Amino acid sequence: MGASTTHASSEVFVNMLAGFQPPQPPQPAGGAAASKVPAGGRVVVLRALPGLGDTLVAIPAIRAIKHTRPDVAVTVVAAEAALPYWQRYPELVDRLVAYPGWPGLSDRKPDIGRIPAFLAELQAERFDLGIQLHGDGRIVNAVVALMGARRMAGHHPASEPGAPTGTWLPWRDGASEIRRWLRLMAALGFPHDDETPAFDITADVVGPGGIVRSLFPTVRHAEDRLPMAIVHPGSASPERLWPLERFARVADGLAAAGMRVAITGRGEDRRRSEQLVAQMRCGAIDLTGRTSLDELAEILRRSSVVVCDGSGITHLAAALGTPSVVIVPEVERSRWASLDGRLYRPVSGSVEQVLYQVRRVAARARDAAA
Repeated sequence: MGASTTHASSEVFVNMLAGFQPPQPPQPAGGAAASKVPAGGRVVVLRALPGLGDTLVAIPAIRAIKHTRPDVAVTVVAAEAALPYWQRYPELVDRLVAYPGWPGLSDRKPDIGRIPAFLAELQAERFDLGIQLHGDGRIVNAVVALMGARRMAGHHPASEPGAPTGTWLPWRDGASEIRRWLRLMAALGFPHDDETPAFDITADVVGPGGIVRSLFPTVRHAEDRLPMAIVHPGSASPERLWPLERFARVADGLAAAGMRVAITGRGEDRRRSEQLVAQMRCGAIDLTGRTSLDELAEILRRSSVVVCDGSGITHLAAALGTPSVVIVPEVERSRWASLDGRLYRPVSGSVEQVLYQVRRVAARARDAAA
């Protein structure tokens, strides 16, 4: 796109938003924002990141709102790709609104034509509190301001001052994604110390003839055949992908240790999974693109360990209590790591490290079961 076209698009966007100023500016809280939300009040939360893991690490913060103020109606503005994930939490989320994207954000191409109607719909709600649960605030604080809530809260870049009104915390790179948002909730007057993600399997996936029953013929995991190890070689972030040759060596090591190996992934990961299986010496069950989310969750719940890149399946495993060994760069560990050190083992990328940690978490799981 040429510079003149970009400039013209920017002018069109600015003109479109000219009539969409907040109905009234955010007011100073004068105390914890939670106490200023009236009985039966309404809170809007912007969490428009698209992944399953992005949703799961935000659940403790939403839970904190409902734990402290069950009377409050919570609206979550979510990426369209994440709407099916958020729909699993009707006890926490009263309403979902699809996010059309926003210029300057890299998570998706914005649907600029939908933005005026999106803002008008939210402004008409006259929310009591708008919470930015999306990022450092460099761009998205303006989005939340245009939603027109009476009060606002979120993070601001550490190098810049926060807005003069509302509740604002400085953004710290590397902070735990779960604890970051729980600290914000505490500052707002919604304190809660439950850091665990939650994921309920909402469909009956263990009936005869299904993929779960074929892998685990009996009702109880401990009575089934050899323990199952899940290898998940895909990631939505290409820079996180671990070399397939290393995954193949890990899978062969798991098989040599007496475990069944299943490869999982989304439909778009099929080619990568096929290449992995072709490089392995042992046999493997390729489940890539063959399971629903509920089926995948049930398989994870019954498995002994998950080996993966840093991806959403890490957080799903944590929510289900399944040990995971995760190949993740050192710089990302503190932000995206599961907080349960008993179940989660981050490694830097050595095959030997991965297999060592698999043996540790598997032994710990066996001891706990005993």
